[in-house]
Amino acid sequence: MTGRVEHFAVGERFHIEATTTSGEITVRTGSPGEAVVRVDGPAAEDYRISQHGDTISVVPERSSMLRRFSSTDVFLDIPPGGSLSLTTASGDLLVQAEVAELDATTASGDIKVATVTGPGRIRSASGDISLDAVDGHLAIDTAAGDVRVGRVGSDLLVTSASGDVAVDYCAECVDARTASGDLTIRKVGGADVAVKTMSGDVRLGIPPRRTLDVDLQTLSGDVRNRLPQGDGSPPEKRIAIKVKTLSGDVTLQGVPLSPPDPPAPPAPRS
Repeated sequence: MTGRVEHFAVGERFHIEATTTSGEITVRTGSPGEAVVRVDGPAAEDYRISQHGDTISVVPERSSMLRRFSSTDVFLDIPPGGSLSLTTASGDLLVQAEVAELDATTASGDIKVATVTGPGRIRSASGDISLDAVDGHLAIDTAAGDVRVGRVGSDLLVTSASGDVAVDYCAECVDARTASGDLTIRKVGGADVAVKTMSGDVRLGIPPRRTLDVDLQTLSGDVRNRLPQGDGSPPEKRIAIKVKTLSGDVTLQGVPLSPPDPPAPPAPRS
């Protein structure tokens, strides 16, 4: 297997554009002030690796038909921060480093991301999507595959043709549209939730001391209210919830206002 390695000096606001036609892209945490690009595979020499100002480009420039379908992997070792635009035709995207902004597209392959401190945009034709935390606005458009998100610090926009969508927490508005598959928002933090689905169950976790404006429509399916009775405390926020589904159950359930404290570590043995 042939490979290439390039080193680049970068500032705090760098941007990397990386594309591979067949293969994976892996982003790892590197050294401060330096971005290291490694391309491994038979078509490594066909890639143009260059820097213009604060932008680094890693793109296939030319290839024979044989090389076009050869697996060529791209590895990026970067300091925390910066923004990424990543594209694969077939292959996974793995982002382990903390990035300030992420735009990721794959035709077929899984996408797994650790932490994005700003906005994120994810597009996938097929493959599962997993994001631990996105502090800014998050937009996801997928044709097939499950979606799992830990924390969203701003608005969430999800469009899914098939596959389940599960989000632990969204701080602001939720706009979700699915054709088939369940949709779960374990804890709603914003003031507006809009969900449209053809088939699949919808589950929303509602914190206490909320006033709800609810519009739930289902052609075939049950509507379940599992919210606890109020404790007499004045409401802190109003949430508008609009759910429309043809088939599937809709469940509203109560969740704690704040997540429980993590368990204390075990005491060291004497």
